[in-house]
Amino acid sequence: MPTPTTENYLKALFHLADEAGNTTLTDLAKSLEVSAPTANSMIKKLKARGLVNHQKYQPIELTDSG
Repeated sequence: MPTPTTENYLKALFHLADEAGNTTLTDLAKSLEVSAPTANSMIKKLKARGLVNHQKYQPIELTDSG
């Protein structure tokens, strides 16, 4: 069961996604009003759970399970 914070990140990623289904870490951090390092830390956790695809300096993309 995802935590409320995890759900907030996934919702923000979904709403911020462009036509290709991607968003940037900067846009995500601004949307959630958190620092970029805080957002990056959560993205690493979401990636470890298989909910997002992300490579350093590349856009973030939700996976099918995300």
